[in-house]
Amino acid sequence: MQNPRKLMMKRIKLISGIFLCATVLMGCKSKNEHTSTEKASKPNIIIYLTDDMGYGDLGCYGNPIIQTPAIDKFASEGVLLTDCHSAGTVCSPSRAGLLTGRHPYRSGIYYLQGYRGAHLRDSETTIAEMLKSGGYETAFMGKWHLSKLEKSEKIKEPHPGDQGFDYWFASTHNAYEGPKNFTKFIRNGDAVGEVDGWYCDVLTKEATDWLTNKRDKNKPFLLIVSTHEPHAPLSPPEEYSEKYNNSIVDSLEHAINYGGIARTEYDISQNKRSITVPFHNWIMPLPI
Repeated sequence: MQNPRKLMMKRIKLISGIFLCATVLMGCKSKNEHTSTEKASKPNIIIYLTDDMGYGDLGCYGNPIIQTPAIDKFASEGVLLTDCHSAGTVCSPSRAGLLTGRHPYRSGIYYLQGYRGAHLRDSETTIAEMLKSGGYETAFMGKWHLSKLEKSEKIKEPHPGDQGFDYWFASTHNAYEGPKNFTKFIRNGDAVGEVDGWYCDVLTKEATDWLTNKRDKNKPFLLIVSTHEPHAPLSPPEEYSEKYNNSIVDSLEHAINYGGIARTEYDISQNKRSITVPFHNWIMPLPI
């Protein structure tokens, strides 16, 4: 009878030989094949973040008034989430939660950026930093609201570039001096000055330019596009707002259930066109 110890050693050598052959065969793949497989396993990621949009403000979620064909098309081709929650009830905490995956108060963002010096600390690890360490190229466009981007002797808070974004085109707060022809965009640390166009359209153009002309197309990417719309100030183009100034919209408004909340008693008809307009054409196909 063969020695059990020798039998075990033979089996180990046999398994080792098979593993070695498999390793050699895998190593024989061409560099291009390896790169292609690696790239295929790392999907491109685009996050389009809107500000103050309600759950029921989109056609794909059942809104009978607001026209959102581009977003509805995305929803029909992908996943429509029906039980998804924000990390906070206001801007800065919800953004901190999105970027870090942590409860906002753990990163010191318990209220709006700037309140008693609140901002996202450089010590926090963001999704951009994680993906960048894994070979991704990263970009941020739009409303940041996690630190003051305008530098001064007293204020030197981390900007998107410090939080893992290779390229950024952003504003600290909302487009209070807009949203048309906004004046406070900063690109990679440098003030841009007044930019022609509505805030959301400018972001789409900047994002498209980065995707088409600036990024390294051999790398997977993370792109976050963050509009200030439909947050106030509300000032949409008339070509969209006039679409909602009619008796059909008036009738639909009175037919919609407010979810148990009493309808306002004062006249808000002058505001309805700017409130109901968002998202008709804001999300445009981006070349990938």
